[in-house]
Amino acid sequence: MSLSRLSFLYPPIFLKRLRLPSPTFPGLVTLSLPRSSQKSLAFLRYRHGTAVEPIPIADAPKKDIKSNRESPDQTRPKDGSISIPRLAGEGTEAPIISIDDSTVPTKPRAGGKPVEVNGSQPQPAHLAPPPLVHHFDTYGLAKGLESSGFTKGQAVTVMKGVRGLLSNNLEVARENLVSKSNVENDSYLFHAACSELRNGIQNERKTQIDQLRVEGASIQQEFDLLNQRFLEEIMSLKDELNGLFNDRKMVTRAEQRAMENKIQELNYKITILINSDVRSEIEKLRWTTTRRGLIAIGALAVFVVAFIKFSKREHSEKK
Repeated sequence: MSLSRLSFLYPPIFLKRLRLPSPTFPGLVTLSLPRSSQKSLAFLRYRHGTAVEPIPIADAPKKDIKSNRESPDQTRPKDGSISIPRLAGEGTEAPIISIDDSTVPTKPRAGGKPVEVNGSQPQPAHLAPPPLVHHFDTYGLAKGLESSGFTKGQAVTVMKGVRGLLSNNLEVARENLVSKSNVENDSYLFHAACSELRNGIQNERKTQIDQLRVEGASIQQEFDLLNQRFLEEIMSLKDELNGLFNDRKMVTRAEQRAMENKIQELNYKITILINSDVRSEIEKLRWTTTRRGLIAIGALAVFVVAFIKFSKREHSEKK
């Protein structure tokens, strides 16, 4: 549900300085105090000099300014309202922010008795109730209207009308706004739930972290075992491979030696066969050459003998 904007509860946010359009209502100034300054102003008494007196109207009769210089205890109305004066700049009158006790509901205590606003009985600082902030001064408004030229009946009627408007606005605010106690209770419950949720999340996170650490340790242990087993298997495979390589080397060496022996045998056989053939051929050639030489020598000897006989025959014939 969208809430209506209740600008009458916080006029300083929208209006920097509220001034009346006509000088006939000098006492009607609605301002709200911030929460930080309410407690400090409740225990302070400000006194104002002639510099903050209202500017007199030319047509209005002059009033005695002694009534404005009275102390706050003397000017306090009899109906029990509390006025909190504030300093105002630019030569204007300090607005008095107050409200009637009849329009403010009293908050009962734990014992059932309402809170009594009485300054004669001092209370400890930690047990003192919060000061009442009155947003409307009926007596000051009526007196201001009377001093501006209105009759007493007109001033009272205008004051009652303004008070009725303020009461209606306060009722609208009470209906539309949430009380501070409910907000504080909800915020307390929300913060408590947030703290519980935070604690639960932190505990759950811690348990999950512990579980993850345990799982990580177990996984690391399993990994170490598997790594050790893997290294052992690798070493055994390496030894087996080295043995296989050595066996293969020995086999290849034996085969190489056998091949070398076979090659040597073949070389021997080849050399023996070649040598025997060559020798036989050489012997054949030798016998043929010697036979041919003998034949040639014999033929030469026959030719020589024949030549000698022929030469002797010719020599004998010449003789």
